[in-house]
Amino acid sequence: MQEKQSNRKNVNLRSCSNEKDIENTTNKKAKIFDSTFDIYVGSNEGSCDMLELDESYLAMNPEKMWKLKTGRKVEDIIYQHAKTLYKESCLHSFIINDVDKDAKAIFSDEEWEEIFSTNVQKKPKVETLSLELIKKYTLDNVKDLRKSLLQPFIQNEEEFNRELHYDLDYINYAYRGMLFLWEAENNFTSDQSKLEGWFQSDVWSRIIDPAFHNTTFELLRGESMSFASSDRKNDGRTAFDRKKIGKKGDGIFRITADRMELGAIESGREWEGLYGTKYLKDSLKLNKMLKDMITNLISECSFNTSRQLQVIGILNGGNRLQMIEMDTPKGYISRVKRGKIYEVTGRLTKSQPLAFVIKEILRAKATIVRTLNLLNNDKLNYLLDDDTDDDECNNTKNSSEKSRSSTPPLTLPKTFSTPHKDKLKK
Repeated sequence: MQEKQSNRKNVNLRSCSNEKDIENTTNKKAKIFDSTFDIYVGSNEGSCDMLELDESYLAMNPEKMWKLKTGRKVEDIIYQHAKTLYKESCLHSFIINDVDKDAKAIFSDEEWEEIFSTNVQKKPKVETLSLELIKKYTLDNVKDLRKSLLQPFIQNEEEFNRELHYDLDYINYAYRGMLFLWEAENNFTSDQSKLEGWFQSDVWSRIIDPAFHNTTFELLRGESMSFASSDRKNDGRTAFDRKKIGKKGDGIFRITADRMELGAIESGREWEGLYGTKYLKDSLKLNKMLKDMITNLISECSFNTSRQLQVIGILNGGNRLQMIEMDTPKGYISRVKRGKIYEVTGRLTKSQPLAFVIKEILRAKATIVRTLNLLNNDKLNYLLDDDTDDDECNNTKNSSEKSRSSTPPLTLPKTFSTPHKDKLKK
């Protein structure tokens, strides 16, 4: 205990070069900062306990941190800034987001460019036949669209093959499903009575869910609890402790038998813009869920494979959709890259076609499949490695030397715990 306290004081000395600067910063936020324990105390509800941030930072090996060309380390920069934030941010979990202006401000333009251009995975391409069919259905007249949908979508009058033609069938189904709404007299996007559940059942269940019905993983709906989040919260739990519930999402991409999770969905009733409260809270929640998921996936694979893994997030706000990709390019950092925001319009139009949304969903599906293939290939290589079997059966000197010389698995810092709000006393 004394050793931990001394470590925390050392962290304070490294990060707090000028106590007056810290005092001035906290005074601006109308907070009191206790430099002994690195936490903000006062009347604000939901303030962050910086002890957890300190412990995550101290567990990192400085030699394995992400060193930029400028000589600075990403983990150091994030840690120093996160200590000054009394409200929870993605930075407390060492997640860096490409649309986070506050995070961008603590890096130079060159450093920011380097962070989001290092070890970037190429976006999977949508098959040519799928793109051609989407283009064919991009019309601005419902009668023309209905005629087009009734025409065969398989070339050369081939017999339907689920493995070859499923995506084409999905695209046709998605447009047919939306045609029911486009043919109605009322524009559903202007109807204020439409709740979140209506958008889930009448819009997104027709466009998102069917795309994944031919995969080895499933999309679970209805406030499904994340296994990865639950595992993180219950790490170190004993038989006498009450089990904590993991975060719940509006959708979880999962292989239930293996407790393997590959992405999540968060939805809202309406679109409030990039700085709406609901959007910001859902973004933080979704990013933390993805961090838990990719942490669990990394524990199942080799170091080299872990740098190629990606998990997918989908943010829905009313009739709008945004894709999120998370990976771990270097060091202990989880990187989030966001796609463009696309809209499912209440009227059939060419100016904002459904094609953009369909394309994003197909890419998300391909990304998850690619991650699964990486994991499966990694497991297969391990099983076929005779040397590995010998190492497990025989504790020889050569095998132990080989084990020590191999690259150790990647260990990410724990996702930051959500601060609890203090209940008001009567």
